[in-house]
Amino acid sequence: MTRAKFTDRIAVSEVAKMPPEYRDLLIRLLTIQADCEIGGPHVYGAQWFLNAPTADDMFRVTHILAEEIDHFRHMHRLLRVYRDRIADLRRDPRFRYVVVLTNRGAVWSRYRHAHSHVVATPFAPKRIEEELSGAREWYRRTERCAFCDQLSDALRTRDRVVIQRGDVVAFTPFASAHPYETWVTRTVHAADFGHETDDALGPVAEVLVETLARLRQACGDPAYSVALHGGALGGGDDAVFHWHWELVPHLGHELGMEWATGTFSNPIAPEEAARTLRDVAIPALAG
Repeated sequence: MTRAKFTDRIAVSEVAKMPPEYRDLLIRLLTIQADCEIGGPHVYGAQWFLNAPTADDMFRVTHILAEEIDHFRHMHRLLRVYRDRIADLRRDPRFRYVVVLTNRGAVWSRYRHAHSHVVATPFAPKRIEEELSGAREWYRRTERCAFCDQLSDALRTRDRVVIQRGDVVAFTPFASAHPYETWVTRTVHAADFGHETDDALGPVAEVLVETLARLRQACGDPAYSVALHGGALGGGDDAVFHWHWELVPHLGHELGMEWATGTFSNPIAPEEAARTLRDVAIPALAG
């Protein structure tokens, strides 16, 4: 491969002198930065380029960086599709709740690749109803959101926080039902994901992508499911509920007791899981 000299500044006249592979990647990277809803390659670029001392290393890192930014952009577009679909379903009076589910490689799924379902129901699904029941009781006793309180506790101790980008946090919930179960939400109280703005969804996409990357690296690229839990479409749960994405890798540890009784046994404490996810080296970031 032809070597090129990388400097902090590149004059327009120098672009034409670059080898084609460098020139094409630079143009692609600048185009992505100009059109990136999430913030551009400066978000991770500085950390990556520190580990790329030669031109060939920089070429490789630039390629990885461009792919990762495309991934962020894809996730951001996907979140906007979910939000808009929720807003559309809200207009149908038959539906009360919407759940978004993404599976990748789950044994019960028809497809092995990552794919999503947007499911609207005229009733609260069992998992949502269980969360709502507890949240309503907590609110009755304290006049506070149970999810906000749990998030505040995680932010205070930091031992269950995986990553945080602005007001978006990935953390392992207290008494997690599954090993490495991770939730992603905003610190700002909101029950309805369908009301989030494009700007607010940018950091959510960033945190989701990085959290999934950390789960893949820490758990050996497992099958996983991701679910969005939100309040009622009619707004009846606004005070007591807090939308959140639940990420669960399928590690094959489920026991017959869990199936028979609904009682979960998690061998990995959430604090330990969060520490592992924080410390894991993501190949792209490691350079």
